[in-house]
Amino acid sequence: MSHRNLTHRSLRATHARNETPGRAIVATGIAAVLPVAILAARGVGGLDVYGWMGSLATYGFIVAYALVSIALPRYLREHGVCRPGSRIIPWMACFAMLLALAGNLYPVPEGPYGRLPYIYLAYLAAGLLWFSWNTRKAALVESRNGSSASAAHREAE
Repeated sequence: MSHRNLTHRSLRATHARNETPGRAIVATGIAAVLPVAILAARGVGGLDVYGWMGSLATYGFIVAYALVSIALPRYLREHGVCRPGSRIIPWMACFAMLLALAGNLYPVPEGPYGRLPYIYLAYLAAGLLWFSWNTRKAALVESRNGSSASAAHREAE
């Protein structure tokens, strides 16, 4: 992600010998532990934390699997290996993901579980906003560099 300018560039650094992204691993670990630590500090029980975090993760898996199912036919078509079944099966898988999501959301769960879908949607929206902001920023930088590079090229001629 740091190679695509979605996170700080310092997270690109890898260990000289092992080639492991140590800083990125530490940042990911902190991001995983922080919500659990905050909930534990507020006195939430371990089973509740496990259930809530598991539910949020499940929403993420469902969305990721559905998006992959939607993208697969195009990917196969672009690589020249698309067959009739390779269009039907991904759409069936996407439909199954929508059914799983509906089963998690209806009837609306009571208590904190009823709020988790909205927390996930806020998290998803924040991620999409972050991605679009960084993508636009990168495009502006690239267009400026491209226009200055072509201006420098014209001046050199």
